[in-house]
Amino acid sequence: GHVLKKPLNGGNACSGDLRQTRACDTEMPEPCIFSPWKAWNPCSVTCGEGTQTRNRHILRTAEDGGRQCHGASEEIQACHAWHHLGCMADAMRNCRFGGWGEWGQCGFSMQRERKRQVMQAAQAGGLPCHGPLKETATCHHDPGDCQMTDWTSWDSCSKTCGSGQQRRQRQINR
Repeated sequence: GHVLKKPLNGGNACSGDLRQTRACDTEMPEPCIFSPWKAWNPCSVTCGEGTQTRNRHILRTAEDGGRQCHGASEEIQACHAWHHLGCMADAMRNCRFGGWGEWGQCGFSMQRERKRQVMQAAQAGGLPCHGPLKETATCHHDPGDCQMTDWTSWDSCSKTCGSGQQRRQRQINR
């Protein structure tokens, strides 16, 4: 702003803001939303007991402080395919998961994922795998504290006689 009236008779110059702003019409928190589950994929075997998978994805990431998504984004279940001719009874094998992979990078939406795979599919009446293949979880970036530059030197006084003003400034680095 600018000074509306100069000081009189040696009075002090005005100081302080002439204008202020404030937030209005702020956004409401929006929660993360998963898509509906897709249809189950075909059975992994054409004869005997196998597995099938289905998945979903993040339809909308959380915004303005809304609740993050948590939970499975890919699932597996047992399936049976005994209708083919020529099914032979092999040695029974239970389904077996591999270990979970490392968590992925923390994304802009503050979500990360990890996966695992089926290492051995069930065969000849073995127990099927059941459980998630992919997981999603909330993550946090390292806090980025505000950092400011040092103040600049004071500018020259705006008046050579009487009351004047000087300015200095600084900037936000991060």
